[in-house]
Amino acid sequence: MMEKRSFAIEGKLRIIKGIPFPARKIVMQAALCFRWLFSAAPLSIRKPKNLTAQSFIKTVFAAPPLTMQQRLLPLLLAAMLIITACSGCSKWSKDRAGEDDNRFEVHFIDVGQGDAILVLTPSKTMLVDAGPRDGNAASYIRSLGVEEIDIVVATHPHADHIGGMPEVFVSFPVREIIDPGVVHTTLTYARYLELIDSLEIPYSEGRKGMRRDLGDNAFAEILHPTNPDEALLNDASVVIRLVLGDVIVLLTGDIERKSEEQLLAEYASGMPAADRSVLSSHILKVPHHGSATSSHPAFIAAVSPQTSIIMCGLHNPFGNPHRQTLAILESAGSQVWRTDLYGHIVVRTNGTDYSVDITREGPVEPAMININEATLEELQYIIHIGPERARQIMRLRPFESIDDLIRVDGIGAARLEDIKRQNIVVVE
Repeated sequence: MMEKRSFAIEGKLRIIKGIPFPARKIVMQAALCFRWLFSAAPLSIRKPKNLTAQSFIKTVFAAPPLTMQQRLLPLLLAAMLIITACSGCSKWSKDRAGEDDNRFEVHFIDVGQGDAILVLTPSKTMLVDAGPRDGNAASYIRSLGVEEIDIVVATHPHADHIGGMPEVFVSFPVREIIDPGVVHTTLTYARYLELIDSLEIPYSEGRKGMRRDLGDNAFAEILHPTNPDEALLNDASVVIRLVLGDVIVLLTGDIERKSEEQLLAEYASGMPAADRSVLSSHILKVPHHGSATSSHPAFIAAVSPQTSIIMCGLHNPFGNPHRQTLAILESAGSQVWRTDLYGHIVVRTNGTDYSVDITREGPVEPAMININEATLEELQYIIHIGPERARQIMRLRPFESIDDLIRVDGIGAARLEDIKRQNIVVVE
C-alpha cells in the first residue's frame, strides 16, 4: 500500500499558538526551512514560496526585543525541529534512497472514469490530462505539495480528460499547455480555452516529433498525432513516450485502432530494429480506458509492456476494461493494474528499476444492486447502463429476473451476458 507522507514537525508546531507573534514568526520560518530541506518526500515537496535564507535571517533580526524566556522557547523548538528533521532524513535514506534513489515518480491518479497522470522529476512537473470535473485531480496534486506545473498536456478535448483542467489552472501556475489543437463544441472545452486565454498560459499544438526536456536524464517525446482529424477526437489524442533514464512509459490517451495502426506503420512495420524499439515500453497506459476499440494484439505486441495500467471508474457504464482487452494483455504477459480496483497507482523509478505502489490492497468487492429499488446513480454502476437506460429501467420496473433486462432498449443477448458476468445485479 502506498505510504501516506506526513511530517512529525507539524504536530510540534501546535504549541506555537501560545508564543508571542515575533517569536512565533521565527519558529514558523524555521519549520518551513527544515520541512523543505529534510522532507521524507523530496520529489513531491517543493520549496515553499518566498522562503530564502535571507528572509529567515531578516525575520530573526527584525523582531522587537523579547524576554529571555521568549527567546529561549523558539531556540528550543528549533532544536527539536532539527532532531526531527534529521531523523526523517535518515528514514528516507534507509527506506527509499539505497544506492540509487527513486528520483522519478509517475502518479496515475484515480479520478473515476477518466485520465489524470502526474509526472515528477527532481526539476520538472508535468501533468497529462486532469480527469473529469469532479475527479479531484487538483486536490490530489496539492496533497503532494506541488506548487507549480511546468507542462500540462491535454491529450484530447473530451470532458473525462479536460473537465478538471479549470481547477488545475486556477490552483497552480502553469508554464505551458499542449493539446492536439482539435475543436470540440462543448461548454467544458469552451471554459478550458477561456482560462488558457485569460491566464495567458503559453500554448503549443502537440505534434509528432515535439520533445520537452524534464531534466535529470528524462524527457517527453510526442509520437502522435501528425495531422489530427476533428471528426475523430479519440484518435487525435497526443501520445507521449516518457523516458525516465532507462525506463520507458507510453502514455496513449484515448487512441483507437486507427491510430494504433498509424503508430505501427510509422515505428514498426518494415522499419529497422532501432526504430521498432520506439514503441517498446516497460509501462503502458492502456489506451481508451481498456475499451475494446483499442489495444489490438499487434499494437500490444509492439509495445510489449511489462506493466499495463488501466484508468477507469468502478462499475463504469461503458464496461471498461473490456474482457477482450484484458485477455490480450494477459496473453502478452503484462501485469495489469487498474485504478477502479487499486486506487491511485504510483510508479517510482531510479531510472533503471521501477516499483508500483497502490492505495488499495486489492479489488473492491462490488455492492449488489437491486434493479427494482436502485437509484438512478446506483443503476449506472451496472455495465452498459448509462443515464438514459437507467431512467428506462426505472420506468419498466418491476423486473422478475435479470433476463428480464432484455426489455431495455439496447440490451441484447451479448450485453445481458456482460451484466450477468459483472455479478453485481440482483432482482428482489
